[in-house]
Amino acid sequence: MNLQDSTVVVANGAGLTAAIDPEWSIWGPIGGYIAAISARAVGLVAPAGHRPVTFTCQYLARAEPGPITIQVEPLKTGSTAFYNVRLEQDGKIFLQAQVCTTSKTDGPSQVCVTAPDVARPDSLETYASQLIRHGHQVAGFWKNVEGRQIDFRNPGDPDPRGNRGECWIRFNDWDVTDDPFLDAARAIINIDVQIWRAYNRGQSAMPEYVAPSLDLTVWFHDAAPESQWQLAEARADVAAHALLAGTVRVWSETGKLVASGGSQCLFVPLRRG
Repeated sequence: MNLQDSTVVVANGAGLTAAIDPEWSIWGPIGGYIAAISARAVGLVAPAGHRPVTFTCQYLARAEPGPITIQVEPLKTGSTAFYNVRLEQDGKIFLQAQVCTTSKTDGPSQVCVTAPDVARPDSLETYASQLIRHGHQVAGFWKNVEGRQIDFRNPGDPDPRGNRGECWIRFNDWDVTDDPFLDAARAIINIDVQIWRAYNRGQSAMPEYVAPSLDLTVWFHDAAPESQWQLAEARADVAAHALLAGTVRVWSETGKLVASGGSQCLFVPLRRG
């Protein structure tokens, strides 16, 4: 199912509801996908003309595929607004988020960073085919997006730059949208999934751990819903005391900085077999 349909939020007499699609999984339903649902819930409540400015969430428990309920609590209204969001399943809160939105547009415009000079996606092999060619399994998530990894590396062949990487992502059946919260969902997911991948690119052996996200923060800088591809520029420079921290910049096809953010993840020993 495409991103538009698999993150849809419905308003009815019982409040806001959604359903977690099992196809958006790696170790389980990925945190960025679930976070994207909460962002779209705010889009149903925010005034017309508002767009997301900052998204922050904390993952309190693992969610399972199936129906969920959503609570959106306005904390401040006006041209700039703030919301608390809670996602619940079977009576348990599994994600809480804080979202800032605004309708303001005036102010200076300056971006002091530029997009990485990398190969275009149409000249690269798909990430799924790279994984298969090197004997790896393809998680369900990668069936919903088309990834084009810059300089694919197998474990044992670490990136000389360290824990970092660049990857183009295109969501299946993406349609240009005038919904800024749906467009924001792409950057939220992209930032969430890239940190662990950046970390693994710097390692000289297969990982003995996985690292589920504890939290996620995204700052939205510009909109580019017409850009089918997004380039994620990821770094995961700090691993210490059971924690992994990383940052990601998301660029449009034309080099526009769409969003940036990061996450702190918790190392958990990998169960094999």
